[in-house]
Amino acid sequence: MRQTLSRRITFLLVLLGTGAPTLHAQVVPFTNYTTRDGLVSDIVTSVIQDSRGYLWAGTWEGISVFDGFAFRNFTPAEGLPNSFINCITELSTRPGTIVAGMNLDGYCTIAGDSLQHHRVDTSIASNRVFALTEDSRGTLWCGTEAGAYIVRGDSCFPFPSNHEFGAVGGIVESPVGHLYVLSDSGLVHVDLSTSVYSRIPIPTKAGGELHLLGKAVGGGVWVGALDSTIHFVAPGAIPTSFHPGIRPEFFLFDDGAGTLWTRNGTSLLHLPTSKIDAHSVVAWTSRNGLDGNYAACAMKDEEGGLWFGGGRGLARLGSMSLLRFPLAASPLDPFVSLTTDHKGKAWILSGQSLIAFEDQHDHGWKQVAYQLAHRDPHVVKYGPDGLVWVGFSDATLHAYDLNSAVAGTVSIEPRKVIPGSVFGRNARLGRFVIDREGLLWVGISGVGVVVCDPGEPLPLRATFSQNDAFPLSSIRTIAEDHEGNIWAGGFGTGLARFSGGMQKGHWTTLKREDGLSDNSIRSLDVDKGTVWIGTRYGGITRIRGNTFARFTVREGLASNAVWGLASDSAGLWIATGLGINFIPSSRQDTILTIDAFPRIPFNTICTAGNGRVIAMTHNDVYVYDPSSVRLSTTPPRAHITAFFVNGQSIEHQSSPAFTHLQNNCVFEFIGLSFDRPKNVRYRYTLEGADAGWHELSDRRSVAYSALQPGSYTFMVNAINAAGVSSQQPSVVRFTIDPPWWETWLFRVLASCAGIAALGTVVQLRFRRLRQERTAQEEFSRQLITFQENERKRMGAELHDSLGQELLLLKNGLDKLSNEVPQASDAIRRLTERASASLKEVREISYDLHPHTLDRLGLCGAIESVASRFTNACGIPVELHLDDVDHILTKNQEINLFRVVQEGLNNIAKHAEAKTVNLGIKREQSRLVLTLKDDGRGFDASTTQHRDRTGFGLTGMGERMRLIGGVFELRSNPGSGTTVQVMIPIPTNNSQQS
Repeated sequence: MRQTLSRRITFLLVLLGTGAPTLHAQVVPFTNYTTRDGLVSDIVTSVIQDSRGYLWAGTWEGISVFDGFAFRNFTPAEGLPNSFINCITELSTRPGTIVAGMNLDGYCTIAGDSLQHHRVDTSIASNRVFALTEDSRGTLWCGTEAGAYIVRGDSCFPFPSNHEFGAVGGIVESPVGHLYVLSDSGLVHVDLSTSVYSRIPIPTKAGGELHLLGKAVGGGVWVGALDSTIHFVAPGAIPTSFHPGIRPEFFLFDDGAGTLWTRNGTSLLHLPTSKIDAHSVVAWTSRNGLDGNYAACAMKDEEGGLWFGGGRGLARLGSMSLLRFPLAASPLDPFVSLTTDHKGKAWILSGQSLIAFEDQHDHGWKQVAYQLAHRDPHVVKYGPDGLVWVGFSDATLHAYDLNSAVAGTVSIEPRKVIPGSVFGRNARLGRFVIDREGLLWVGISGVGVVVCDPGEPLPLRATFSQNDAFPLSSIRTIAEDHEGNIWAGGFGTGLARFSGGMQKGHWTTLKREDGLSDNSIRSLDVDKGTVWIGTRYGGITRIRGNTFARFTVREGLASNAVWGLASDSAGLWIATGLGINFIPSSRQDTILTIDAFPRIPFNTICTAGNGRVIAMTHNDVYVYDPSSVRLSTTPPRAHITAFFVNGQSIEHQSSPAFTHLQNNCVFEFIGLSFDRPKNVRYRYTLEGADAGWHELSDRRSVAYSALQPGSYTFMVNAINAAGVSSQQPSVVRFTIDPPWWETWLFRVLASCAGIAALGTVVQLRFRRLRQERTAQEEFSRQLITFQENERKRMGAELHDSLGQELLLLKNGLDKLSNEVPQASDAIRRLTERASASLKEVREISYDLHPHTLDRLGLCGAIESVASRFTNACGIPVELHLDDVDHILTKNQEINLFRVVQEGLNNIAKHAEAKTVNLGIKREQSRLVLTLKDDGRGFDASTTQHRDRTGFGLTGMGERMRLIGGVFELRSNPGSGTTVQVMIPIPTNNSQQS
């Protein structure tokens, strides 16, 4: 085993740079990646795909990680202990942790950007790690030149302890619980449940050392031997041996799709697992387009793509729907050097050869080259008579029956010949078509169209030239429609149609002004009443009846230069200057791009039966099978690869917070799909800034600027070429903190300060209002006091001065009346007037100040004013008075008396009452006065009741408020009026003036 491992490395070195000349063989659709694309080294020893979808390649110069677009590399410059990597795996118990086995320094683990180095044992041989496997129990197994080791934590233990296995080159668990170790001592089976191991006897010939181990999908392992045998081993079963006749080298890989892959020399081999023998081996070499020496390792990604690593980098085997076959020699005119029959067989002109091209199904495409005796084949056309017609540069036409021809270098003889002289001297043969009657319609440059009957000795039937008013000066394409009309197109002169038959037929012309998109015609396809016209620079025109429709790059055409058209039941196939387009028959206004084809000029295109399409360039023939297109239905994994804030890279696994000035963000992301990675599209949103998800885009980065403070969640989904979306988006959450003046604490403090300031303002306002109210009350109190004092003074002066003078006047008149009898009548009248004036002065004096209040007390004064009210108005007053004399202050007594006085006055003026009830009741801490009438009442909710001539009700309420009392008024129209006042009894009953 040690010698075998050395030979493997040496063999890989020797094969670097070897190759083979390009031959007429199928080119396998590999996509190649080398150091030119960023791979750290072109010598790849191992390749895996991790649980996140990234591809890891171990090489002689380090480790490369691939995302479909770019490589990220780990070398000694990034801390890798050794650049020579032999094997690589991922720990299922720690997803994302990669373990790499090195050639001299044990193994290392990579988790994110963290690298850790581990040595297996103390010897050099034990640190040459050739195999790594983590079993189903989470134990890591290392296969080294010194034997097998078990890794537990940071410690390694030999298995078995006596190192009896020798050098170990492969370790595989298949199925669960059954571990296979390939070493110098042969194949060993380990039962993981018991740790019991046993050797598996495999019969080999001399020199038939076992040297390759590969896992079999479905259980068991494949074992390769140096005697060119392959063995299949399953637990508890006798090994099965196969003899493919070749020696497998470097690896055995079961792809799970029925194929076992290996390598022999410079060939990549694949064998059906159901039948491995010498006849089932298919070998691919550089003739099939392999870039260098494949391969040293193999892997199948989660989308079903096969990866091979070897002496020229990495290669991914793509869809086999498109095959390429290089031409050994370029044709003279690639635009007319391809034709097909209704069964799918194709004929191709290549140099001096006519190549028959036919699908042999399981055996691939068969190519048979026929040598043409006539020089310079120019154009080929399959005829309805089963003959293949070839036109030469001297205008000669040959018809070949290839069913009876001999393949190889022997020249074939034509069945029919039309000499070039038929078409005129120095004629140049252009395109031709064989109509339903077997007539050849041939375009001759500088002449027009010549019609021949190949079954006649003199084949010429008709010539249509410009002298005969033929509308075209050159013929670039010619075709027959289902009604037998002949269509011809040329450069600059538009499209011509011949209808009416040979006897009475005529040509009509269609040009740009009639609806064509361009007057230069390159290709035609006529099918079931629809004519498709491919133009030189104007795209496609479709004619259906009298309706014209145009298709250009605006409608999705890859290029307006249309070189070839071909239709089948599926639709119209279009060869353009930038690849192949397709218009489905079910949606004839929709143009699709066939991404499998490269975006290069295609000169012609033909349908080949069974849905296949054959297209041709100057150097290659492409075969496309739409039915074998397999777009990946595996959801791509979306990853956010970078997060920048104000230009600084941020670790986005956590939920970072930023200041309000860190508000410019850039997100970079990728969708891991190795099947057409450039067709992956992305849909993203930033919750907190965007109203919803953005439309699909191929952009892999997005920027947001001037974000406002808040919480944000960025999410991105990847959608692959088949339209399958990621199962879940990749997410980054972050927050932008507000400035200090917008923080909640500042806002709370500011709010508190504002509330405090507002409270202070309100308090000051209330204080001012209280002061104003107190001042107003004091003013009102002083005013009322002043009024009462003025009333008292004026009442006293009227009573003491004017009243005394009137009394003296009355007494003098009485004395004079006794002394002068003759004037007694006049004096009597003067005495009466003096008495009336005296009485009126006394009444005014009483109203100004009730002297009875001073003499009789509150109750006496109220009884007096009630009596005076009854005498004046005739309305009886029913009194109910408690003894309340001397319990109120003088100020309270006078104001309460004024309320009674004003209330009775209002009743007299407005109430129209019949009775009045007046009561004063003493309660515990207050005195309650009630004045009630049975008058007409009024609406107490309005202000119309106020007496504008005196104090009125407003004055009564103001008096009560000034002495701390409560004034209440209850009245309704027709229900009388009740006035009630409540006065607190002073705790100190001493009267105050």
